[in-house]
Amino acid sequence: MSRTTIGIILSLFAGACLSTGGIALRLVEDASGFQILFYRALSFFTLMTLALAILYRRRFPAAVRGIGTTGLWVALLLGLGATAYVFAILHTTVANAVVILSTAPLLTAFLAWLTLGQRISLATAGAAVAALFGVTIMVVDGLGGSGVMGMVIALAAASSYAVMLVLLQRRQGVDMLPATALSGVVTLVIALIAAPNLAISGHDLAVAAFLGSFQFGLGFACITLAARYIDGAMVALLSLSEVVLAPIWVWVGVGETPTANALMGGLIVLAAVVFQMVSAMRSEPDSITK
Repeated sequence: MSRTTIGIILSLFAGACLSTGGIALRLVEDASGFQILFYRALSFFTLMTLALAILYRRRFPAAVRGIGTTGLWVALLLGLGATAYVFAILHTTVANAVVILSTAPLLTAFLAWLTLGQRISLATAGAAVAALFGVTIMVVDGLGGSGVMGMVIALAAASSYAVMLVLLQRRQGVDMLPATALSGVVTLVIALIAAPNLAISGHDLAVAAFLGSFQFGLGFACITLAARYIDGAMVALLSLSEVVLAPIWVWVGVGETPTANALMGGLIVLAAVVFQMVSAMRSEPDSITK
């Protein structure tokens, strides 16, 4: 299997995992954002640490030290982005949040060009612009004043993810999974300081555990791994499968019905993702990973 194909599969699966965040947060009963954030981060950090300890065994301490200063920045940015994501969803509709998060591929490509001198292929640029156009259509009739704060927070999340992806690309040969795990510590500290208390119901605890293990944990583990195989802009673009799936989950699960514009925009995003996937696979037909 080619390296590009591996990166594509990981990116698409990451988007599918991340897309469940909106429906999960809509199912929260009483817990505040910071309470959910604390238990989400706790479950994420615990499971990631156990998984890495099993994976690395005696090499675990060395793997943590190996992330270096860049890894610490990755952990900080991912922790801040995770915090912003939760509050973006809580302060606006899922569709409104993902339209802002969809700017991550454009931001990543621009930052990679600015800092790494990385050329932006016509396929990637065209697909990113098409995807942005698609998600703009999705919420063109829903950009009311009540959701502006959530969109601003979502922009902060998109920016942090873009910088994180560029850093991962810069240190592509370094295993950054330990840095992904350490981001949980950042979120834990933020939530511990800001949460009024840590008493929540069993139902909300289960939701937070799901968010930390499957939605965020597995999702960003796949993104971190995907950045080893393909460039950061492509990872961000392909993980936009989240944009298509997230409104569907809340539509089916809690009746947050997408508009005709949302459905039309979703099809455009899906077409852009498929186009980029096919273009990438054709560009590296002979790159085989043993």
